[in-house]
Amino acid sequence: MSCKDSSLSQRLVCVCSSSGSVHVLQVSLNFDGENQPCDMVREFARFELGGDVFSSPVMIGGEIFVGCRDDYVHCIRLQEEIPI
Repeated sequence: MSCKDSSLSQRLVCVCSSSGSVHVLQVSLNFDGENQPCDMVREFARFELGGDVFSSPVMIGGEIFVGCRDDYVHCIRLQEEIPI
């Protein structure tokens, strides 16, 4: 059973580990040929910060803000790769 891709049904989720890893997951809710939901989750991006994360990430308009034990609030901008 294959899923048909629908860009309107794709979402990005950001999760951080206390060790300084930031993971961005792409969650797709699509429907197969029989109109049944077909969930897919894949890693979209991963970043390592300079210290332990001590705050919950906030994602606004393609930017992630997260506080880190290196005494900085980091802003990570997400953008799609353009194929050459």
